[in-house]
Amino acid sequence: MFDQIKTRVRDALVARVTFETAWPFSKRHVYLEPESAATPECLALPLAPEARHLQASRYESPAAWWALAEGALYYTDAIPNDVVLARRGRIVAESDNIHLEHPGVHPAWTYAWKGMYLRPASRIRGRCIVLRSPANNYYHTLVDNLPRLLALHDPALSKAEIRIIVPGPLSSYEAWFLDRLLPPSAKLAQVAANALYRPDELVFASYASRQMCGFLPQRFVEFLNAHVRPQRRSHRNRRLYISRAARTWRHETKGRRIKNEESVVRLLEKYGFEPVIFEQLPLEAQISAMHDAVAVVSPHGAGLTNLLFCDDVDVVELHPCRTMLPHYYFLSKARGHRYWFLCSNEQDRNDNFDVDLSALQEILSGIS
Repeated sequence: MFDQIKTRVRDALVARVTFETAWPFSKRHVYLEPESAATPECLALPLAPEARHLQASRYESPAAWWALAEGALYYTDAIPNDVVLARRGRIVAESDNIHLEHPGVHPAWTYAWKGMYLRPASRIRGRCIVLRSPANNYYHTLVDNLPRLLALHDPALSKAEIRIIVPGPLSSYEAWFLDRLLPPSAKLAQVAANALYRPDELVFASYASRQMCGFLPQRFVEFLNAHVRPQRRSHRNRRLYISRAARTWRHETKGRRIKNEESVVRLLEKYGFEPVIFEQLPLEAQISAMHDAVAVVSPHGAGLTNLLFCDDVDVVELHPCRTMLPHYYFLSKARGHRYWFLCSNEQDRNDNFDVDLSALQEILSGIS
């Protein structure tokens, strides 16, 4: 009985609310208009259950907007999760970029929620915007977090100083991209992690894509490439196999590494592919390699986010399970790439796995 009461109290103290519910009179300023693409093959893709909200014959990106969130709180917990709160315990749904990956899971299970109530809220002076989200790996940084900073180039925001809230130090790739993308009016404000904050004025910016979907509007892709891609014509002379051999995981069986990788590499070399390990390359070298690519083969993973930096390529994505996650299918649609996939038979989407060589060869034979 006591456990049931405790669960009910906890569930009542934590909830998600939409921005519109929390701030119904705050004006939205659209900084990226919706774009759409035909996705007829998506109807037949073996999507994982948590991605089936994307299964349609046409995809339309959401309008990305910014608005002022009066009285909002910013919470960063120990997990870490970085979310905007309408008030203590009320998580703004549009600030959480992974909750759809856990269907049916109450938000109280995914946040160190007691800190929302037990910690005092520290003040952050001036106008602020949040950089990070609950997920902040390389993919989520480029697809979720960086596009929101395009709002800072809106004339209504770019004239006065605005502070970018960052809990803890920047990652190396965050620092690299921010140095190239931020307007002069933006200043970094590093705050302590695992804390609760009350900005004087919070600019809330929505995401430019949907959860588990890498489709980004062309305006942002052009903006990104103008600032980070080599300012030269592509040599279009590289076929890349992105290896995850250097990846580490908490278990030896996890990490989406290819168990028969030596055989895969020998097959790929017959078709002119070269193995690369992006974790061992500077970011400039990764982007340059993709800028020159004509074809890319890779296990599902954040290295495929670099498909943003190439044009008109053939993409072959390798998945551990019988179902797939469509992040890079949609990213390929946005960039005009041709996309193939190959699923394996493991149980978990992060398992190491064997690639069916005959099936891979059949795909490669169809690539010009």
